[in-house]
Amino acid sequence: MSRRHHSRLLFLALITCVGACEPGPVSDQAEVSSDRPTVLQLQPYVGRLVTVTGRLHGDSLRLLFDSGGGETLLAPRVAEDIPCAPAGRSVGFRMSGERVEWPLCDDVSLDLAGQTVVDHAVGIWDVMSILPEGLPRLDGVVSLETFRGRLLTLNLAESRLELHTEGTFRQLVRTMIPVPMRVATGNDGSQLTVFLEGHLSGSDQSGWFLLDSGNLAETLLAPHVRNDPATSDVTIVFSDSLAVTAPARTADIIYDGALSEAFLRQVVVALDLGREQSWVAPAY
Repeated sequence: MSRRHHSRLLFLALITCVGACEPGPVSDQAEVSSDRPTVLQLQPYVGRLVTVTGRLHGDSLRLLFDSGGGETLLAPRVAEDIPCAPAGRSVGFRMSGERVEWPLCDDVSLDLAGQTVVDHAVGIWDVMSILPEGLPRLDGVVSLETFRGRLLTLNLAESRLELHTEGTFRQLVRTMIPVPMRVATGNDGSQLTVFLEGHLSGSDQSGWFLLDSGNLAETLLAPHVRNDPATSDVTIVFSDSLAVTAPARTADIIYDGALSEAFLRQVVVALDLGREQSWVAPAY
């Protein structure tokens, strides 16, 4: 868990952005900008899990990408190589409510596709401890927290993350649908998870749905959102003009819902993590 001092569809409709969802004015310079986003290619790991390649002090690392992970984590043996003496204690919770805790390493600078991501601290925890034995080694976890304050797009269908400049990002979101988002930062403000607001088709009750690329099961819905033990297709509507259908089941989780990898594969999500704004478009 990193401590810092600062802190997707059945159709696409044309809409006018207003209020907090407004991306803001785009300058002429931005419109003709030749800037290109930095691409982080997502590599297959096991099943539909994906990794990114990072570098730390010249060493190459295989890092699990989990958009719902909430933290930046490194394995204990990586901390030994930095070197770092982990200290302190940080506490987080999995969506089941299970408590997880780890010590921290200060001032870790991680390179991703030539972009340096600097954290005041990262959590030291072995992600292999919750995975089946015999899987290829992972050196840590990258989540949306890793990109705190940045402009990025997530496109699981094309296995890529893109880090944008202001110009490339504002051009992109002109053609996307703004969706209200909520950012959770944990008990001490050091985590970062993203939720999109939506409602089940046929219901007016809205809820907040976690972006969770690490959820390889169905989209999960808390009993107060959908109290039905059967697994079936469910349509979630965002911004009253955007709908996504995917298999879902009811689960005892601490959120309204957790969107699955299969759900997110249908869309491209654009996130302004500094202004806490999001947009969605079809991935096809």
